[in-house]
Amino acid sequence: MPDALLEIRDLKLTAATDRGPAHILRGIDLDVRRRSILGIVGESGSGKSSLANVVIGLQGAALRTQGTVSLNGVDLLALNPAQMRNVRGREIAMVFQDPMTALNPVLRVGTQLVDVARRRHSALGKADAANLAAEALAKVGLSDPQRRLREYPHQFSGGMRQRAMIAMALLAQPELLIADEPTTALDATIEAQIVDLLIRLRDEFSGSIVFISHHLGTVARLCDEVAVMYGGHLVEYGPVRQTLSSPLHPYTQALVGCEVDEAAPDIPLKYIPGKVPDTTDQPQGCIFRARCEYAIEACATKMPELRNFGQDRRAACIRAEELS
Repeated sequence: MPDALLEIRDLKLTAATDRGPAHILRGIDLDVRRRSILGIVGESGSGKSSLANVVIGLQGAALRTQGTVSLNGVDLLALNPAQMRNVRGREIAMVFQDPMTALNPVLRVGTQLVDVARRRHSALGKADAANLAAEALAKVGLSDPQRRLREYPHQFSGGMRQRAMIAMALLAQPELLIADEPTTALDATIEAQIVDLLIRLRDEFSGSIVFISHHLGTVARLCDEVAVMYGGHLVEYGPVRQTLSSPLHPYTQALVGCEVDEAAPDIPLKYIPGKVPDTTDQPQGCIFRARCEYAIEACATKMPELRNFGQDRRAACIRAEELS
């Protein structure tokens, strides 16, 4: 993709276990365009958070990576730990899914935000950094930001902590912001507020965002493109509205069908029978075949390649033309 900020090619992530190698990511090819928001969706165990951790370099030393993850043409997987630390918090920042554990409990919120601001701007004085931190808290909707800077994380509610984490990420002025299910630990009201905040901030943020979520409605509101993951594979990619309104892959169709809608109360909720394959499994053929109502004998031969279907759309299904 000519305007890609992040280019991921044939990314594999494996771990050694007592049951054999665990295949967490099984060859991901994905681009993130500049100044765009990419949503990544899929069931738990699909590999969404693992992909985010590899991009930011937090996958752990016990896991083995193959392939390339290039940011502005620089392969992040080829960097040593010191070089990656210079990228993390400057060029890439992350909002984690559990705001209750993301902040250091023994340091004031202001101390943590000021450290990020001064790391990003080395010539910045402490007072100026504190002013920037207060402005960031105000931007994410926290009242009386000067007082909030003096408080500790335990004095913040879950929604306030997540707002502080978003403010911290924005202080880094990254080219790539990763939001890994940032509303998972919050109640429905606060979740809606955080999503509205991200929508408002998207026009003020000059970089790209990767937004990981289980909620297709949220992805449809916030994102430009969507990538659908299943069992460590990327099975569909495309513009968010076209992809969610007319999915090409049976798994994407099933996810859309499981969304809670305004159906009559006596109609049972839809679900996808079966479960996501274990990472130690090496199923023959299509990774989704065991749960797919459209599977045929040919689906047992090999995992389909991610094919182009025009309008920047791709899907990994041999029957996509018939089912679309």
